[in-house]
Amino acid sequence: MKSFVFLSHVLSGATPLYGGKEKLIFTSLKSIAAGDRTNSTFLSLTNHAGTHVDFPRHVSGGGKSLNDYPPEFWIFSNPFVISCPTGAGEEIRFEDSLDTVPPTTDFLIVKTGFQAFRDDERYWRQNPRMAIGAAGRLRKRCPGLKALGLDVISASSLRDPEIGLAVHKEYLLENDILLMEDMNLSAVTGQIIRIIGLPLLLDVADGSPVTFLAEIS
Repeated sequence: MKSFVFLSHVLSGATPLYGGKEKLIFTSLKSIAAGDRTNSTFLSLTNHAGTHVDFPRHVSGGGKSLNDYPPEFWIFSNPFVISCPTGAGEEIRFEDSLDTVPPTTDFLIVKTGFQAFRDDERYWRQNPRMAIGAAGRLRKRCPGLKALGLDVISASSLRDPEIGLAVHKEYLLENDILLMEDMNLSAVTGQIIRIIGLPLLLDVADGSPVTFLAEIS
């Protein structure tokens, strides 16, 4: 039996953001309860809030932006999920599982389990980060890979920002693999058949919130 689930978190004032310094702000512009005829809300948020994509432009002024990815790019017909339990402050090392990844994979999702701490300060202060050196091997294994998804707030960490920057460049610039961060993988219990990503269409964006819809068997 097939079913559909969201792989994105709902945006709210409690959404954790990288660095912990900023917050999403929801301001009421009109309110029926206050006597207005309609409800309307003003949103203030970073383009890397919640479940989002990092484009090459995030780490390079001349890198590709959202405008460079056509609608069909956002349909992932061969997704694959690997489990890689990772604790606070640790490196996410999934290289030992690469042999299990089908070469036809176009969206690899690494499930660390760390989203269990999303309501805790540890989620952004001590998040696991990606290790350097895996992107090239992943590209060689999966020539058609378009994206790597993570259930952590960022592939980088506050503890090692320079390493984090190098990891972003390794994926985004050197191997043309987009990074999908802060994904919601709590409902992933079966095989994912297909994923559709719907980014917020921001002009020349270096990053954008994305709503991911997955078909699961």
